[in-house]
Amino acid sequence: MPRYNPQWENQIKTYRKNRVLIVVRSLPFSATTTQVESAIRARLTKPDSATFLWPPGATRPDRHISWVMLAFSRRPDTQMALEELQNFEIRGRPIHVERAHKDARHSCHHGTLNGGGRYKWSYGREQDSLQPDDGRKPTFSPS
Repeated sequence: MPRYNPQWENQIKTYRKNRVLIVVRSLPFSATTTQVESAIRARLTKPDSATFLWPPGATRPDRHISWVMLAFSRRPDTQMALEELQNFEIRGRPIHVERAHKDARHSCHHGTLNGGGRYKWSYGREQDSLQPDDGRKPTFSPS
């Protein structure tokens, strides 16, 4: 699967630019896309405000590659969803939620279209992003 998929980026670019796009990662492979959507919608106060954008790459229908993007029409709905999905588990597995960067070149998804997988910082911390949150300048290498 290619690292960059222009069709996929074209599909999400307006959401990304408007900062109404979040990334939900670490989804359990034992759950189908339908089950993931149902679990997330059940957790949200405004379930109809979320549009699920599944990236290309799944080998079978109703399967996923461990992450999905949720798009919203309004920023307040995006922020509410970010807060509501914190510390949420699907099938006993904690999910990771963050706002998607407005520029695809700064995104780094685990094993996905724009990334190089997970990175381990020289000080031993594993991250999904190339930006350390404690201000130290990282050196990284693919793990």
